[in-house]
Amino acid sequence: MCPSLRVAYGGPANVREAIERSLDERMTLVSVDPAEPTPSSEVDCVLGVGSLPDWIAVETGPPTIVLTDDEDAANAARTAGVRVLPTAAADRPAILHAQIEAATTPGRLDAVTEDGRTAWTLERLLEATRDLMAADGEAKVATVAVSAADRVLGLTHTGLHLVDATGDRLEPVAYTDTVEASLGTVPTLERDESLAWEVFESGEDRIIDGVHEESSAHNPETHLRSEMIFSLGDHGVLLIASDSMDAFDDADVYFAKLLAATTTAALDRATRESALSEKNARLEEFIGVVSHDLRNPLTVAEGSVSLARKTGDDAHLEQVSESHRRIREIIEGLLVLAREGKSVGETRPVILGTVAEEAWENVDTGGSTLVVGDDRSVHADRNRLTQLFENAFRNSVEHSSTSSRPRADDSAEHAGPDVTVTVEAISGGFVIDDDGPGIPESEHEVALEPGYSTDEGTGFGLVIIRNIAEGHGWDLVLAESESGGLRLEITTDETSCPDGGQ
Repeated sequence: MCPSLRVAYGGPANVREAIERSLDERMTLVSVDPAEPTPSSEVDCVLGVGSLPDWIAVETGPPTIVLTDDEDAANAARTAGVRVLPTAAADRPAILHAQIEAATTPGRLDAVTEDGRTAWTLERLLEATRDLMAADGEAKVATVAVSAADRVLGLTHTGLHLVDATGDRLEPVAYTDTVEASLGTVPTLERDESLAWEVFESGEDRIIDGVHEESSAHNPETHLRSEMIFSLGDHGVLLIASDSMDAFDDADVYFAKLLAATTTAALDRATRESALSEKNARLEEFIGVVSHDLRNPLTVAEGSVSLARKTGDDAHLEQVSESHRRIREIIEGLLVLAREGKSVGETRPVILGTVAEEAWENVDTGGSTLVVGDDRSVHADRNRLTQLFENAFRNSVEHSSTSSRPRADDSAEHAGPDVTVTVEAISGGFVIDDDGPGIPESEHEVALEPGYSTDEGTGFGLVIIRNIAEGHGWDLVLAESESGGLRLEITTDETSCPDGGQ
């Protein structure tokens, strides 16, 4: 399609606003006065609303599309050789773009226009789009998309694969009954072992008329002969197949592309909503923990003030002072979490040992010792990695246990002033070990959530470490060190970075 495509429009203002929102930078909407004829040479496509526009010569002019829900007007437009869309398409970018592109590309959809399938199919796809956008979660989106391909487009051999958490496999999430009957067990597609993976990785759709002729087919012996594979962005692929050669015409490709585009948009929305829901749940939990932690010292302070007033004994005010100290500690911890939990910036190769030693100097370590074992470089935001180490070191050295039970401060348990902390590279990441009392294995998971703390801790330290790790795309796991202390095991999925880390 021409980058400067000019689309003429002379209908109602409210519909014009919807169309303008839908058109992209490749298209320019040209306002026309219905009372004055518009020269055909000035526009590439015409949009009419309600009925055939009488302000341009439809028979001899540029391609025309009519948006109408009136059946008589739609029939009149089809008789004149004009494409017809429901008026709701004005606010559906994927459908409107595709129709304008089809109208301005000779021969693209003549067969569809002639057999009358266009309007019916687009109306059903609009209904499917509403269902896709209302679907709750990726799995439901996949089910709706496959159902639309089957029921609306008549593409009975359809499946949808989504990439798994490792990023190395495309897992079957939804597929038609025909697929299940044909294949039995629908296969998982491994990295670099199928045409589908090529499409997923490249983002370029494939229309294959002879699957058996493709050397990279997942199963060259398959009875399937034709296949359409559409990229769903970072989510996965939509696969449509047939046991006949050259099975798909322009209409099949066109409508399947529309379905893939709307499915991708629905998956984007589902992913955002899932992430937001998870974030909100964690925020609510965090607020509950902080409210509880602040309420306790406030209650103690109020009780101590009341006792001091009743008895005149100033000794009760010492407890008030201690409660205020605890409140101040929690507030300061919140400020640190807000500052250090922000997004990770640009990453570059840095030497773990160098950053760890710098972070060690920033922490009051007393008589504790830092040992740097096998070193390596990683791609990281240097400032955030420094903060990760600082919080890990504070967990290990700043507080000594003063009670009979091991205690956790900043989400971890601490040794004493002479704790030894070891930073060492491992395959695919690095570890931070200490020789303190550690955290019971049964509490490892909960220790990574806000509020895992004794009376002396704020419960934010490991939360900060986890947030920084996740911001880099790393995984954090708690374990027991060889000396029985705490091990923070961070997986970066890097074997090594090139020389030149700082």
